[in-house]
Amino acid sequence: MTQTGRQPREHGIQMRDHTVLALLAGRKTQTRRFEVLGPRLYVKEALKRSDDGHNWILRSADDSTATLRTWRWKRDTLPAMYCPRWASRFTIEVTAVREERLLDISEEDALAEGVESFVNDGILFYKHYLSADIWLLTARNSFFTLWDSIYKPDNPTKGRLCNPLVYVYTFKQVAR
Repeated sequence: MTQTGRQPREHGIQMRDHTVLALLAGRKTQTRRFEVLGPRLYVKEALKRSDDGHNWILRSADDSTATLRTWRWKRDTLPAMYCPRWASRFTIEVTAVREERLLDISEEDALAEGVESFVNDGILFYKHYLSADIWLLTARNSFFTLWDSIYKPDNPTKGRLCNPLVYVYTFKQVAR
């Protein structure tokens, strides 16, 4: 609540399918961004129009459904950046913000970013987001491959190799 007793204005935050799945699993409680965000955000995810004659949309990450109000778009898929508020299933509240160089991420923070893991023969492995055949031994290295899947490593302003300054947002999911 603001000092006037109103809910703070919500802004949208785009998230990719693997990030939405990490939210669903309860693994993601942090995100790194270049822009300043508000204190309360709704998650924008990719959508698809149902093609089976029902009045619903499918969410790209897991094909869960939501009741369709009106599909006003000419295409059958909708990128996350255009996801309307009513179609969002997550609202997150920012609990902490700090600035940090990308390469300074800790192992704990990489886990909070929601990287995927599994255990094989008693050894914990983390997903390599650029190669399905490779698994990694640290969450940090997994996070770097995740970052590289979004921004090319040699991108002059956002790539991992230039070690950009990012805002680190810690958040919790809240009821809509």
